[in-house]
Formats: sequence, C-alpha cells, structure tokens
Amino acid sequence: MTDEPHWPDIASRVRSETFVRHVERHDEIGSTNDRALDLAAEHDLPMPALVMTARQTAGRGRAANVWRSGPGALTFSLVIERPATLPAERTPILSLLAGLAARRAVAALAPGREVKVKWPNDVYLDGRKVCGILAEVPSPASGRIVIGIGINANNSLDDAPDEVRRRAVSMREATGRPIDVGELLVAALINLEEELSYAARAGELPVERWLPHCLLDGRAVCLRTPRGEVTGRCVGVASTGELLLETATGRRSYTTGEVIRF
Repeated sequence: MTDEPHWPDIASRVRSETFVRHVERHDEIGSTNDRALDLAAEHDLPMPALVMTARQTAGRGRAANVWRSGPGALTFSLVIERPATLPAERTPILSLLAGLAARRAVAALAPGREVKVKWPNDVYLDGRKVCGILAEVPSPASGRIVIGIGINANNSLDDAPDEVRRRAVSMREATGRPIDVGELLVAALINLEEELSYAARAGELPVERWLPHCLLDGRAVCLRTPRGEVTGRCVGVASTGELLLETATGRRSYTTGEVIRF
C-alpha cells in the first residue's frame, strides 16, 4: 500500500518554490514525455513547463526500453529552453546534468545510502536502479528540450518481471520508510535549475562533481553502440559528456550507447 500524495498541494509548492511556471497534472497518462513534447510545440507556453502524473501506462526509456511507473512512483517531464550558450551538439549533457540533480534529491531523502549516477542517465540506490531519465528534442529549430524523470519512490515492484525486481529498487523499499513525494519533486527541480544554470555558464559537464558518484568508474563494462559491442574499463566521463573507456586498442570516447554489462 502507498499513501496517495495530495497533488494540489504539491503543484502549489512547485509553483511557489521552483523555477517552473506552468504545471499540468494527470491522474493517469500514457507518457508524460509525449504530453510534454506536445506542449513544447505551443509558442506561448510559459516556461519551464512541468507535466506530472500519479500513474504512467506507456512510459519509455532509452533504446526503446519500457519504464514502469505504478502508484507511488514520481513521474514527471519538464519542458525547458536549451541554454543559448550551450552548443546544440552538447545537448546530451543535459541528460547527465538531470542525473546529477536527481541523484542529489534521492540522496537527501535516503541518508546513509549509496546513491550513484550511471552514464548516461540512470541513478542507482545501493546498487539497484531507482531512477531513469529520458531527454528528447521536439524540434531542433524550437530550441526546447523535454527532460523526463521517473523515480521509484513509494511504488511496489512486486508485480514487475523477475529481471526488473532483481535490478531495480524503490526508495521506500531501500530506506524502510515512506518517501515525501512532494519534497522529492521540489528538491529535484531546484537541483535541476542549479545544474542548468551551470550549463548556461560553463557549457560543459562538471566532471569534478560527476566522478565521485560515477557507478561505472574503474569497472569493466560492455557498451552496445550503433557499430557493435565494445568492452573496456571505465575511466570516467569527458566534460563534453562522452563515456571514456580504456580498451584493448587504447582510450576511446563514446557519445552514445547503452551499457549492458558492468
């Protein structure tokens, strides 16, 4: 059982305590990212704009993966303007920055637990996935970005497939106590505003803040890329967002790919 959050109060907190200027809440929706992509096409949309839901029925992650979001989960998507000082080719950095923001929010409500970021856009709690992020560009010409974040807060994973139960966890399960979803959301948004401000100033990833929390650092990993699978030892990330691997043929950097083993 999960205690149902009082969403009107949460929406009010978002408006008063964060940089969000438009809030849209749904009891149930197919995908918050799909709805946010529709909103992003509205020229007079107050920005940033937030879409949140109590239950998502057709969520998706990277590489056509399914993101399950049952009652008790925190699922939201944010429409933002791409910082004018961030080159378009560095837009993928925003996913990594969102990961840092979500990591800090999870860690604040799970004191004493190990909370790590996994390149490019997952957050792990005590070695299991607790958060996934999907950033999408509605139209390059629009200058807008949609960042979708799903956090396993109070939701149960008992009905999930065996594979998901083995590698995923909810914050409530890990900490043994209910999570204040409103506090989690507000913290994530405040953190995200700070990370976006950094991107606007520096135009790059703050590697010195990523590396201490990098789940893959020093590990042997297998990366699936458009050109096939690559194995190597992770030696960090670049300020431009690439994953750095020490391979049999030397150090290589990868802009895209899915880590399938680590």
